[in-house]
Amino acid sequence: MFERIQMKLTRLAPALAGIAAVGLLAGCSPTGGTALVVDGNRYTESEVDQIIDGCAEALQVAPDQLRRQGVVGTLLLGGLFDSFGADITDEEVRAAGSQQAQGSEQLFSVSDCEPLALANVKTSMLAQLEPQFIEEAANNLDVQLNPRYGKWEPWTQQLLSESGSLSLPATDIQ
Repeated sequence: MFERIQMKLTRLAPALAGIAAVGLLAGCSPTGGTALVVDGNRYTESEVDQIIDGCAEALQVAPDQLRRQGVVGTLLLGGLFDSFGADITDEEVRAAGSQQAQGSEQLFSVSDCEPLALANVKTSMLAQLEPQFIEEAANNLDVQLNPRYGKWEPWTQQLLSESGSLSLPATDIQ
C-alpha cells in the first residue's frame, strides 16, 4: 500500500518542478479567528480547538497536554503533502498510517481527531521524500499562518520558525 502511494508521489515530482509560484504570503496573517490557511483550506481557531479536544479524548489526556502550535504545524505540513496533488484517498492514508505511524489508529478512533491523524501520517510520508522536492513544493505553497503559531519559512529545513509573534514568545504558546 505504502509503496503505491510513494510511486504516485514520485511521479508528481517532475510536474511540480514546472509549477509557477503562487505567491507566498508568509508575512501576512489571516483574519481574526483563523489559525491557518493552506492553499485555500482554512482552519479556524474553533476547528483547532475541536481537533485538540478530539485528539485529547483519543489519547486519553487533558487537552492542555497537547501543544497547540504542534497541532497547527502538523496540519500545515499535511496541507503541504496535499499540495502535491497525488490521487490518494483518506482510506489509503489511513492504511499507510497503520503500517507506519505509531499510534495512528488511536488518533483515528475519534472523528474530531481525524484531520490531525491524517496530517500526522502525511507528515511521516513527507519525511521519506527528497528534501529538494519538499523545499520546492513548500516555496510554492500559499500559506497564511496566524503569527501566534510561528512563521512559515519554507526556505529553511524546519519550514516553521518557533514564533512569528512579536508579543508572545513561542514558549508561552500551548
